[in-house]
Amino acid sequence: MVSHPPQFNATVKFARKARFAVITGNTLNLTRAMLLNHLVAAKTTTTATRLLSGIRLKSITIWAMATSSAASTQYAPVVASVEWTSTYGPSQIISDSSMSISPAFVQTSPPRNSLASFWSLTASNESDVVAILTLPINALIDITYECILQNGETPTGVSPTNVMVAGSVYMSYLDGIAGAGLINPISYLATF
Repeated sequence: MVSHPPQFNATVKFARKARFAVITGNTLNLTRAMLLNHLVAAKTTTTATRLLSGIRLKSITIWAMATSSAASTQYAPVVASVEWTSTYGPSQIISDSSMSISPAFVQTSPPRNSLASFWSLTASNESDVVAILTLPINALIDITYECILQNGETPTGVSPTNVMVAGSVYMSYLDGIAGAGLINPISYLATF
Protein backbone atom coordinates (compact mmCIF):
# COMPACT_ATOMS: atom_id res chain seq x y z
CA MET A 1 0.00 0.00 0.00
CA VAL A 2 1.26 3.45 -0.96
CA SER A 3 0.62 6.10 1.67
CA HIS A 4 1.04 9.04 -0.70
CA PRO A 5 0.60 9.74 -4.46
CA PRO A 6 3.35 7.96 -6.42
CA GLN A 7 5.91 9.86 -8.47
CA PHE A 8 5.29 10.42 -12.17
CA ASN A 9 7.12 11.83 -15.18
CA ALA A 10 5.58 15.23 -16.02
CA THR A 11 7.48 15.63 -19.30
CA VAL A 12 5.20 15.77 -22.34
CA LYS A 13 6.59 12.96 -24.48
CA PHE A 14 4.91 11.09 -27.32
CA ALA A 15 5.62 8.99 -30.41
CA ARG A 16 4.37 9.88 -33.88
CA LYS A 17 4.59 8.78 -37.50
CA ALA A 18 4.76 11.37 -40.29
CA ARG A 19 4.45 10.55 -44.00
CA PHE A 20 6.07 12.52 -46.81
CA ALA A 21 5.90 12.45 -50.63
CA VAL A 22 8.94 13.16 -52.78
CA ILE A 23 8.20 15.68 -55.55
CA THR A 24 11.66 15.60 -57.14
CA GLY A 25 14.14 12.77 -56.65
CA ASN A 26 17.18 13.79 -54.63
CA THR A 27 19.60 12.94 -51.86
CA LEU A 28 18.72 14.46 -48.51
CA ASN A 29 21.18 15.07 -45.68
CA LEU A 30 18.78 14.90 -42.74
CA THR A 31 20.09 17.07 -39.90
CA ARG A 32 19.18 17.42 -36.24
CA ALA A 33 17.85 20.95 -36.97
CA MET A 34 15.48 19.59 -39.66
CA LEU A 35 14.06 17.18 -37.10
CA LEU A 36 13.78 19.78 -34.34
CA ASN A 37 12.06 22.25 -36.71
CA HIS A 38 9.50 19.59 -37.67
CA LEU A 39 6.64 21.24 -35.74
CA VAL A 40 6.43 24.98 -35.07
CA ALA A 41 3.88 27.57 -33.97
CA ALA A 42 3.79 30.78 -36.02
CA LYS A 43 4.34 33.94 -33.96
CA THR A 44 4.00 36.30 -36.91
CA THR A 45 3.72 35.83 -40.67
CA THR A 46 7.52 35.39 -40.91
CA THR A 47 8.67 34.03 -37.54
CA ALA A 48 7.86 30.86 -35.63
CA THR A 49 8.74 29.01 -32.44
CA ARG A 50 9.76 25.37 -32.19
CA LEU A 51 7.38 23.14 -30.29
CA LEU A 52 9.91 20.33 -29.85
CA SER A 53 12.89 20.51 -27.51
CA GLY A 54 14.02 16.95 -28.26
CA ILE A 55 13.40 14.35 -30.95
CA ARG A 56 14.74 10.84 -31.62
CA LEU A 57 14.20 8.78 -34.76
CA LYS A 58 12.70 5.33 -34.24
CA SER A 59 12.49 4.19 -37.88
CA ILE A 60 12.44 5.25 -41.52
CA THR A 61 10.44 3.42 -44.20
CA ILE A 62 10.66 4.23 -47.92
CA TRP A 63 8.61 2.92 -50.87
CA ALA A 64 9.80 3.86 -54.36
CA MET A 65 8.10 2.72 -57.57
CA ALA A 66 9.99 1.94 -60.74
CA THR A 67 9.66 4.61 -63.41
CA SER A 68 8.11 3.89 -66.77
CA SER A 69 8.36 5.54 -70.15
CA ALA A 70 5.34 6.27 -72.34
CA ALA A 71 7.36 5.04 -75.30
CA SER A 72 8.18 1.75 -73.65
CA THR A 73 6.58 -0.92 -71.52
CA GLN A 74 9.87 -1.34 -69.70
CA TYR A 75 10.23 -0.19 -66.12
CA ALA A 76 13.49 1.48 -65.15
CA PRO A 77 14.62 0.38 -61.69
CA VAL A 78 15.12 2.96 -58.95
CA VAL A 79 17.18 2.77 -55.77
CA ALA A 80 16.14 3.98 -52.33
CA SER A 81 18.47 3.97 -49.36
CA VAL A 82 19.11 5.22 -45.85
CA GLU A 83 22.65 5.77 -44.62
CA TRP A 84 22.86 5.99 -40.85
CA THR A 85 25.82 8.21 -40.02
CA SER A 86 28.04 7.78 -36.98
CA THR A 87 31.07 9.32 -35.34
CA TYR A 88 31.37 6.32 -33.00
CA GLY A 89 31.70 3.59 -35.61
CA PRO A 90 31.14 2.89 -39.30
CA SER A 91 28.11 4.28 -41.10
CA GLN A 92 25.53 1.73 -42.27
CA ILE A 93 23.66 1.88 -45.57
CA ILE A 94 20.35 0.05 -46.00
CA SER A 95 19.31 -0.05 -49.67
CA ASP A 96 16.81 -1.65 -52.02
CA SER A 97 15.99 -1.49 -55.74
CA SER A 98 12.68 -1.74 -57.51
CA MET A 99 12.13 -4.73 -59.77
CA SER A 100 9.60 -4.56 -62.62
CA ILE A 101 6.44 -3.26 -60.95
CA SER A 102 7.57 -4.17 -57.43
CA PRO A 103 8.69 -1.05 -55.50
CA ALA A 104 11.97 -0.56 -53.72
CA PHE A 105 11.24 -1.01 -50.03
CA VAL A 106 13.51 0.09 -47.19
CA GLN A 107 12.51 -0.29 -43.55
CA THR A 108 15.20 0.44 -41.00
CA SER A 109 15.84 1.69 -37.48
CA PRO A 110 18.91 3.59 -36.29
CA PRO A 111 21.71 1.15 -35.47
CA ARG A 112 23.31 1.24 -32.06
CA ASN A 113 25.80 4.13 -31.75
CA SER A 114 24.59 5.89 -34.91
CA LEU A 115 23.92 9.62 -34.47
CA ALA A 116 20.19 9.03 -35.01
CA SER A 117 20.04 6.55 -32.10
CA PHE A 118 20.62 9.44 -29.69
CA TRP A 119 18.25 12.31 -28.87
CA SER A 120 18.53 15.47 -30.95
CA LEU A 121 18.23 18.35 -28.49
CA THR A 122 17.86 22.07 -29.06
CA ALA A 123 21.22 23.86 -29.33
CA SER A 124 23.10 20.57 -29.34
CA ASN A 125 24.97 19.83 -32.58
CA GLU A 126 22.02 20.85 -34.76
CA SER A 127 24.10 20.75 -37.96
CA ASP A 128 24.92 17.03 -37.48
CA VAL A 129 23.70 14.85 -40.37
CA VAL A 130 21.93 11.91 -38.72
CA ALA A 131 20.95 10.12 -41.95
CA ILE A 132 21.48 10.46 -45.69
CA LEU A 133 18.38 9.50 -47.69
CA THR A 134 18.44 8.55 -51.37
CA LEU A 135 14.93 9.32 -52.59
CA PRO A 136 13.64 8.66 -56.11
CA ILE A 137 10.83 10.82 -57.51
CA ASN A 138 7.35 9.91 -56.19
CA ALA A 139 8.77 7.93 -53.26
CA LEU A 140 6.80 7.82 -50.02
CA ILE A 141 8.61 8.08 -46.70
CA ASP A 142 7.36 7.30 -43.20
CA ILE A 143 9.39 8.71 -40.35
CA THR A 144 8.54 7.42 -36.88
CA TYR A 145 9.94 9.36 -33.97
CA GLU A 146 9.45 10.14 -30.33
CA CYS A 147 9.64 13.71 -29.13
CA ILE A 148 9.49 15.98 -26.13
CA LEU A 149 7.49 19.22 -26.07
CA GLN A 150 8.82 22.43 -24.56
CA ASN A 151 8.39 22.46 -20.77
CA GLY A 152 9.28 25.78 -19.22
CA GLU A 153 12.18 26.25 -21.62
CA THR A 154 12.76 29.32 -23.73
CA PRO A 155 11.63 28.09 -27.15
CA THR A 156 13.93 28.50 -30.11
CA GLY A 157 12.79 30.95 -32.79
CA VAL A 158 13.01 30.07 -36.48
CA SER A 159 12.36 32.02 -39.67
CA PRO A 160 10.66 29.87 -42.32
CA THR A 161 10.76 31.10 -45.92
CA ASN A 162 6.98 30.82 -46.42
CA VAL A 163 4.40 33.29 -45.17
CA MET A 164 2.41 31.86 -42.24
CA VAL A 165 -0.71 32.71 -40.26
CA ALA A 166 0.15 33.89 -36.75
CA GLY A 167 -1.01 31.43 -34.09
CA SER A 168 -1.16 28.42 -36.44
CA VAL A 169 0.85 25.22 -35.98
CA TYR A 170 2.89 24.10 -39.00
CA MET A 171 4.73 20.95 -40.06
CA SER A 172 7.88 21.50 -42.10
CA TYR A 173 8.86 19.88 -45.36
CA LEU A 174 11.27 17.04 -44.71
CA ASP A 175 13.95 19.00 -46.58
CA GLY A 176 13.70 21.70 -43.91
CA ILE A 177 12.16 25.09 -43.27
CA ALA A 178 14.54 26.72 -45.74
CA GLY A 179 14.25 23.84 -48.21
CA ALA A 180 12.65 23.91 -51.62
CA GLY A 181 9.59 21.98 -50.46
CA LEU A 182 10.51 18.89 -52.48
CA ILE A 183 9.56 16.40 -49.75
CA ASN A 184 6.07 17.32 -48.59
CA PRO A 185 4.14 16.17 -45.51
CA ILE A 186 1.00 14.22 -46.42
CA SER A 187 -2.40 14.91 -44.83
CA TYR A 188 -1.25 17.92 -42.82
CA LEU A 189 -2.97 21.15 -43.84
CA ALA A 190 -0.46 23.75 -42.67
CA THR A 191 2.98 23.09 -44.14
CA PHE A 192 6.08 25.21 -44.76
